[in-house]
Amino acid sequence: MTTAIKLHVDSEGTKKINEYLLQNGLELMDRFHSTIFYTEGGCSLNKVKILRLINFYRPIEINPPYFVDIFGENELVLRYESDLIKRLNEFIGKEEKPVTEYTTFNPHITIAKNFPKRKLEEITYFNEKISFNDIEWKVIEK
Repeated sequence: MTTAIKLHVDSEGTKKINEYLLQNGLELMDRFHSTIFYTEGGCSLNKVKILRLINFYRPIEINPPYFVDIFGENELVLRYESDLIKRLNEFIGKEEKPVTEYTTFNPHITIAKNFPKRKLEEITYFNEKISFNDIEWKVIEK
């Protein structure tokens, strides 16, 4: 069973990211998110407690600078720094040790899939504030 806790970018941020993608000749997306916790093992988290904590801080805003990077094989991501997001990840990780191949938490928003790495140097700088509003608690049975 896989469990992921995701923060979704609000409509204004989605519009800004899609404008950025358009400027860079990339395909637009309907929604963007940042995963703040992920585990491939069983999960015994107290969902009410975790959601209450995240809701206390919503909406969560992040600000530039962002760093454009490749995640995994070919996903284009905006990496960002946020003490609040890192604290939420650490708190949840203390409640439930994540089982995953990723050893460190690197906050990011996936903005394009199937992105050719050779084009990374052509991507322009993104310089807009982004807000996360919706929370998604996703469980996938395997």
